[in-house]
Amino acid sequence: GKRFNYNTGVSHLLTVLVEILTGMPADQFANKYLFKPLGITSSEWTRDSHNYVQGGKGLSLSPDALARIGQMVMAKGQFEGRQIINEEWLEMSLSPQSKGHKYYGTYGFQWWLKNLAEGPEPDADGYNIRCGIGYGGQFIYMVPKWDLLVIMTGDMVGAEKFEKPQNIFKDQ
Repeated sequence: GKRFNYNTGVSHLLTVLVEILTGMPADQFANKYLFKPLGITSSEWTRDSHNYVQGGKGLSLSPDALARIGQMVMAKGQFEGRQIINEEWLEMSLSPQSKGHKYYGTYGFQWWLKNLAEGPEPDADGYNIRCGIGYGGQFIYMVPKWDLLVIMTGDMVGAEKFEKPQNIFKDQ
């Protein structure tokens, strides 16, 4: 618990565990319990050499699909009046679990938490932005104090480039 190193392999392991524990391929599980209830009809997920869904990379979703996920997260797990994800679990996943990384922020359960000094007033946990970050520059930014959701997709390989999109919150 003294050091943090993001590891894509651990995210991949989570999808392998979903498959083992549910007896259902992780992409089918995600389609049934997350994507379909959110109205997401198109997704693609690459597989590894053992035919497991690659949980740490390789998920292709449209900006609209990312926005639906962000809307559901900001609504405490609800989407169009239906509870999709347990509110208590979601709150825990958006809470600090480790110190994280200098560019990405503190880490929850697959979510990054950041306090931008020039951004909106931090919440009780001291963070003002929650975000999902996908490889190469795919972002779901959630700013609860502003009730703001921003989706960005782009080609930004390299951790040092991940601060650039966050600058849009600093100047507001």
